[in-house]
Formats: sequence, structure tokens, C-alpha cells
Amino acid sequence: MERILWVNLIVGGAALVQSLAGFGLALVAIPFLILVLSPKVAVPMLVGSSIVLGGALLVESYRLVDVRKVAYLLFGGILGLPVGTYVLAKFDPHLLSRIIAGVTLVLALLLLLGVTRRFRRERAASVSAGFLSGTIGGSTAMYGPPVILLGLNQAWDKAHFRANLIAYFEGISLVNMFVFSGFDLVSGPILLLSMSAVPGMALGFWSGIRLKDRMPERVFRALAFGLVFAGGISALAFG
Repeated sequence: MERILWVNLIVGGAALVQSLAGFGLALVAIPFLILVLSPKVAVPMLVGSSIVLGGALLVESYRLVDVRKVAYLLFGGILGLPVGTYVLAKFDPHLLSRIIAGVTLVLALLLLLGVTRRFRRERAASVSAGFLSGTIGGSTAMYGPPVILLGLNQAWDKAHFRANLIAYFEGISLVNMFVFSGFDLVSGPILLLSMSAVPGMALGFWSGIRLKDRMPERVFRALAFGLVFAGGISALAFG
């Protein structure tokens, strides 16, 4: 029971962030979930729970989704998922998390310092970002950093940025659960644990939706960078 309470607290706080920004669920939750669960339980459990939250968020924001942008991201992401899931199933995920964290922090720092160059061929960049996202997400559930950094680099506006992220994360999470099943990473107890986190997730979702429209663009970008840094530092510390 104590473990379920901690899971709900962690997932609820992460769901609040996800509702506000359209991303951040795994960046916030995974570093803390692996303190109470093994990575091979925490990752598929969170992905399963995220499908519930993502569906609710997509109902609220689907009109703003740019289907083409999301399709390119998903194409790359689906190609990367088996790679990341194989690593999760066969290799030490802690070392991978630290490598990913280091790369993510370097990329985020370059963007924060203004060392950016807008991609003229955004489709190719989107497929590449999706592939990295799928590879990372398949092993850590942290699909966000490559896609978030692409959106920040391309200066996507807040409303469409958030909606595209929600649609992408929902699609990649659904596919990832099937990939997890193929690697025997999904079981009855994990699915039950995913469902037990729904109350905390629902409370976080409701709170985030109430606060979402009060967030200015400047605050949104600051939150985006802050979460990428926080996720990277947390993965280095706890991974």
C-alpha cells in the first residue's frame, strides 16, 4: 500500500506538469519512480499509465494537432522503439540513462545559450528526432528530450507545440506497449500497478488543465528548458 501511495504521489505531480506543458511525465516521474521500483517495472508501468492521461489530453487539444509533423515524428519513433526496448530488456539501463542525460544536458545548454540553427529540412530533422526519442523512450520512457529540443530549436508556437507533443506521446506510448509485450516486459502485476496510479494521475491532470491557460509563452519555454535540465540532472544522480 505504501508503494502505491508513493507511485500515485510521483505520477500525480508529473501529470500536473504534463497537463501544463504537454510533456514532462517521464522526465519528472522516472528519476523518482526508480527509487521505489526497478527500472524494468517503472518504465512499462509509467508508459501504460501515460496512455490514460494522453488520451484525456488529446481529447482536449486534438484540434491544434499538426498531423504531418506528428506523423514524421512517429515514423522515426517507431523505428527507434525496438532498439531502446532491447537495451532495456538486455542491458543495464542505469548506464544508458547517464549517457542520455549527459547528451541531453549538452544539447539543452547549447539551445539555452542560443547556439542554434533552424533546420531547413524539418521533415528529415523530425524523423531523426523521432528515432532518437523512440530509442531513448524504449529504454527509459523519456521520449521527450529530442522532440522538445527540436520544437524549441524550430520555435514552434506554444499551442501547436503542446498539442503535437501530446499526440506524439500518445501514439508512441501505444506502440511501445506492444513492443514491450514482445520483449516480455508487460505482465498482469505491472498493468495493475499502472491502473493503481490512475487516481493520482487524474488529480494531476485536472489541476494542470485548470492552470494551463494562465501560462504565458515565456514561462512555457522556461518550463521546457527547466524540465529538460531537471530530467538530465536527475537521471545522472539517480540513474
